[in-house]
Amino acid sequence: MADLVFWKNLPYDITRKISESFLATDDIDHYVAFRAVCGNWRRATDSTADATDPRFMPSKWIMLEHSIHDNDRVTFFNLSTGRRLRKKIPTEVRNRRYFFVGVTKGGLFVLGQRAQPYQTRVLNPFTGAMARFKVHIPMEQVSSVVVTTSPMMVFISNLLNDCVSWADQTSEEWHTAFGFGEGECRTGDWGFGDGHKNLTSFAGSMYITNKYGSIISTITDVYKEGNQWKRSAGTISMFTTIVGPNFELAHGSNNFYLVESEGELLLVMDGRICNGMPVVYKVDTVNKVLVPVRSIGSRALFVSSRRCLSIDTTKSNKFHSIESGTIYYADRSVVRAYDQGSLAGSGWEEEPKYVFESATNPFSKMAELLVNYCTTIEYSELQMLPPYGEEGYTYYEYGDPSD
Repeated sequence: MADLVFWKNLPYDITRKISESFLATDDIDHYVAFRAVCGNWRRATDSTADATDPRFMPSKWIMLEHSIHDNDRVTFFNLSTGRRLRKKIPTEVRNRRYFFVGVTKGGLFVLGQRAQPYQTRVLNPFTGAMARFKVHIPMEQVSSVVVTTSPMMVFISNLLNDCVSWADQTSEEWHTAFGFGEGECRTGDWGFGDGHKNLTSFAGSMYITNKYGSIISTITDVYKEGNQWKRSAGTISMFTTIVGPNFELAHGSNNFYLVESEGELLLVMDGRICNGMPVVYKVDTVNKVLVPVRSIGSRALFVSSRRCLSIDTTKSNKFHSIESGTIYYADRSVVRAYDQGSLAGSGWEEEPKYVFESATNPFSKMAELLVNYCTTIEYSELQMLPPYGEEGYTYYEYGDPSD
């Protein structure tokens, strides 16, 4: 009993330091459980009720399941620590009050109401907090979603990967940028040709790449409200900000990948077409140039046209079976793994370490898990709808779908 009283009456500063250590590793579930122990610990720590508070928004998790309504629980994986978390699906999703639109790299659920006014929601499955958006759920079928903060915004990429839409919590409609070929780059015309990929949030902006290796990013203007400068979805536009590394070589190849890696944004080129060129570039978002990277060190990169991720193999002993300095290309059904060579010369080994069908992975279970995550197609429920909707939701609420 004396021990229990001692722990419950820890000094506030110590209690806060313990709770903050959970947030440092993105173990938000531990933080929530810690606050639930007693009143003193709750009073010493901050509530997670605000869905827009960036401190409690997961950033290092990926969700491994891809059909959440087939399961009572889903599995999350921490890219920093290698920890797995089996978590019960929130009631709001289980009882089918919402469409499941998609899950972010980080673990936030983007949902849509099944009944009028069919608005968009962002649910934090680690805290149960939900952010409400005025904008209706997207009519386009969705291939990927990203949520950013300050202010909270939702970015979506459609199934054809030819447009990106975004909205903040006050938006009445989606702001959209399309691609229409190789012309002048502006919102509504990026010059990315017939597709983009790897919608990625980095340093407060959104980035995608195209088949030429060019970088398209958001440009945000600010406005003054009282004594404060603010930004909103309406002040954002998208431009090609960095031209690809070699247009002639890359023309039509569609073999570039964008991945956030240990505080850097990297552009990765397919080793089969590098022809002595650097394979990995750091995207210098300040000077707007691509800087060749000579070595990725202890990192391993997993890249595909659907998802990309980076693992620092030294951060946890759970990553010991993943080979550092390796890039796993996981497009389509074939997986190729290369050692990154000296990028000053020939760039890559002549042959990859592995070339195999993804269904017969010869490498470690950990690498297999990450390859499967990158290659699995994640269909949102919007893609499961009949052409003219389903009970409780119809595209005709927004107009004739043939328009």
